[in-house]
Amino acid sequence: MITEQLEYYIECITNKETIALKNIYEIMGQAVFSYAYTISRDRQLAEDIAQDVFIKILSSADSYKKGKNPKAWIMSITHNVAVDTLRKRKNIAISDITEPVFSELSIDGFEESITNEINIERYLSRLDSVQQEIIKLHLLTELSFREIAQILNMTLGKVGWQYKRAIAQLQQLMKDEVIR
Repeated sequence: MITEQLEYYIECITNKETIALKNIYEIMGQAVFSYAYTISRDRQLAEDIAQDVFIKILSSADSYKKGKNPKAWIMSITHNVAVDTLRKRKNIAISDITEPVFSELSIDGFEESITNEINIERYLSRLDSVQQEIIKLHLLTELSFREIAQILNMTLGKVGWQYKRAIAQLQQLMKDEVIR
């Protein structure tokens, strides 16, 4: 149902009915912000990225191919805008950021998605960047592996394999910590 709604609103935008962007925002706004936040780790920057994403949706709605996954298309735009924004901001070194990624997300209603927000970033930081991204996309935005594969330009098999490997590593890290 959401897919059909998003496709309809994207089509409305291509027909110059820009008010439909508000509907897309209501459906996808939180997911776009959350994903931008996991990449930028800065609330203000994530808000700026989200705003840029919706401007990009408005300007490039005609590039959406009907029948494809509109949620994946929007999250792919989010990924690209966030990465481009970080590349342009030379003063941000991703490895230097220590603020927990999920701490503010629970304020915005993601308590159900994140069971242990205090430790999750510590565990995730021990995974490689691709695994971190797959875990975040799957858990935060509830995208399927097929959708994640589209966004990250990977094969479906590789996404599934990386996810399974990441979960095994996370389980081992948690197990090791309990033993200590």
